Amino acid sequence: MQKLERSLYRTFLRTARGLTARKRDIYLQHKLDPHAEINWLYFDSAANNSAIINNMLSWPTTVKDVIVPELESRPTRWISGADVSKFVKKAFRVPVPSEHKHEYVDFALEAIREINLIQKLSAQTSVVRDASGLVVTCTSLFSEHDSQLQFSHYTHFYRITIENQGDIPVKLLNRSWIFCGEGTPPVVLPRWAPGVVGEQPLLGKGEGMCVFAHANQSRR
Repeated sequence: MQKLERSLYRTFLRTARGLTARKRDIYLQHKLDPHAEINWLYFDSAANNSAIINNMLSWPTTVKDVIVPELESRPTRWISGADVSKFVKKAFRVPVPSEHKHEYVDFALEAIREINLIQKLSAQTSVVRDASGLVVTCTSLFSEHDSQLQFSHYTHFYRITIENQGDIPVKLLNRSWIFCGEGTPPVVLPRWAPGVVGEQPLLGKGEGMCVFAHANQSRR
């Protein structure tokens, strides 16, 4: 390896070791962009996972051929520090023609930035799985731009994904949200509120839906 390549390689491995030491995993997902999100949508889980992984980075063809199929075959998009280390080592073993070295350096720099962003978003993500294989994932984001800090008014956006990884069809009949903040009263959507955005979706095996919304809190 050249000096720059070694430096990038060590940066990746330090990141992976940091994840392992803090016992943190990262969750591969689209960026949470309040101005680009769709309020709700149905999706096929396999196709959705593939789209997220393929669009996550500007993959060079040879690296993509080595890494992406394995990422797509995983049962979850949660990736541990050990996984990051394994994929980095595979990527750096890919032979690169000297005339394309700069493209791979650019890719490595992009990947470092993306991993740092994903780490931050993963810290704001939680997941719950029940015995039937229903998986609910929630990612939240505080938006300073949409808040009015001078009036102690805060806006948070959230994306909730519901996926049926079991064998039995599941229908969403009602839901309840409770938003809690330190020193502020909770914002509660009453239990048994019907459906979501006026819909009561039926999710078969391998199907999912995504809901995007926001919550406002004022501190008095």
